[in-house]
Amino acid sequence: MLLPNTKENRAIASVAATMAIEGMPLSYRDVIDMMRVMRGETTTEQLRRDLIAQLRSGKLKEPASRTPRRAPELLAAMQDAPAS
Repeated sequence: MLLPNTKENRAIASVAATMAIEGMPLSYRDVIDMMRVMRGETTTEQLRRDLIAQLRSGKLKEPASRTPRRAPELLAAMQDAPAS
């Protein structure tokens, strides 16, 4: 995905690169969500709540490479994490 060369987009690219180096590449949805937060359309707390709701309802649809088998572990970790 090509984005205009702005401070916000460089920050997103930096996060994407760091996550890829760690073996956790961002999905298209992840990038879109980061852009929405940067534009002030949503908050990280709201994204967190939405993700927890999706995990609880079983509606989370992720590619096999995103390790969906860890969803219960991710849910527990997110619930224990302080709100940002």
